[in-house]
Amino acid sequence: MVTKGDMAKIEEEQNIALAMDEAEVIAPSILASKVIASEIFAERVVTAQVLRKGPERIITDDKAGFELDYDKTVLRRKSASVRSLKPTKKSEEFCEERRQDDDRMIEMFFEPVAIALSQQPFTFPGLRTIGKIFFVLDLVLFALFSALIITRFVLNPPALPRSLHHPHESFFFGTFWVSIAFILYNIQQYGVPSCGPWLVKTLEVCFWLYAGFALLVVIFQYHVIFDEEALPVTGMMPAWILPAYPFLALGPLAAVLEYTQPPASGVRILIGGIVFAGLGWIIAMFMYTLYFTRLISSELPEEPKRPGMFVAVGPAAYTSNTLVALGMQAPRVLPPAFLGITSIPTGDLWKAFGVASGMFVWLLGFWFFALSTVAVLSGFRKMHFTLNYWAFIYPFAALTIAAIQIGNALNSDGIRGVTSGMTVLLVATWLVVAATNTRAVWLGHVLWPGMDEDMEDVEGHGQVDGVDGDKRD
Repeated sequence: MVTKGDMAKIEEEQNIALAMDEAEVIAPSILASKVIASEIFAERVVTAQVLRKGPERIITDDKAGFELDYDKTVLRRKSASVRSLKPTKKSEEFCEERRQDDDRMIEMFFEPVAIALSQQPFTFPGLRTIGKIFFVLDLVLFALFSALIITRFVLNPPALPRSLHHPHESFFFGTFWVSIAFILYNIQQYGVPSCGPWLVKTLEVCFWLYAGFALLVVIFQYHVIFDEEALPVTGMMPAWILPAYPFLALGPLAAVLEYTQPPASGVRILIGGIVFAGLGWIIAMFMYTLYFTRLISSELPEEPKRPGMFVAVGPAAYTSNTLVALGMQAPRVLPPAFLGITSIPTGDLWKAFGVASGMFVWLLGFWFFALSTVAVLSGFRKMHFTLNYWAFIYPFAALTIAAIQIGNALNSDGIRGVTSGMTVLLVATWLVVAATNTRAVWLGHVLWPGMDEDMEDVEGHGQVDGVDGDKRD
């Protein structure tokens, strides 16, 4: 027989479960609902009170830091203001760490535009000036964001290891090093023509120093992920490749440095560029396997996350750029009888193999680009701006630059004309994303406490004491 006490207990449990369901639906971001879930269930601080007022019930939890408005037919937030959700100290710290990720990511997407402009086969007066403006803007943002991130870690030292160990944030550590590679690339393009031989030697030293740091990143970053995280394949996104991106960027960097390096250092950089880019490409192939497994065995990512699918374009595009650009440089850089081969010119052999392989790999990048485009268009009506939108930029820039290299290798004005059109589309996309990002920040939709998108929970990857935090209605 069920007593009144049992009924009261059952009703209380139902109310708590209802509060959790509503938190997931109404909370303005995945972060908000998961922080609430963590503090309700993991820390056992439930003090939810249900006050009946006609058809409405207001569910509050002061300790969890949220206030929600519930109606039997309509679920909504208490207030339309982004500040109606009152994040706890824990969630505020977590949002701040994520914004550091966003800073690194946003800053990285200025650089490929400057690179693409510097590579244009058809130019006009003022094009290099536009490229220099993008480059200077990138340097300013890099210095600003780096200073802010360093300040954050100095004021809150535990935030650094927490960020490097987080199952989502840790992958974006590689974007910092990709930014450095792109800066070196732009220094070669815009700085070397105006400076003396000292800058050429400096870039050679920076290339090898960068390669050493990139090796440490790809070893220890993946070690942390393998040793301390258990990530489900069904949640795989191309961002898992990002720790290997510094190596993918080394190939194009080596190719552009070759233009001004003396013969001895040129050979070393050419070999290093092939070896380093090869490691990045092989790691990317491993991750591609997981990505295909996820796409076949699970659904497409949620609509707001689908721009992140474009990250898969990058490895193939940068590898294509590396093979073609270094192949074109090989006949000039490699000495006669290189590797003891005297029957045929070794440089010509490398050129033929590099250009053919680069075209082969470029089409794979285009396929990923087309696949991602179809996925985005199919869910366009359900999308809203997130910082994932910046993934439209640098993979497309990489694909464009690789196509420019192929057009130059084949001496095809048709391909060059197509790449000019791709560059116009790239710049237009950049302007749209930048304007949309600015508007979203102004309205408080992103980069505000509790409003960041694509967040993992605070304590782990989708699980909070038996509660599946990744499940969304």
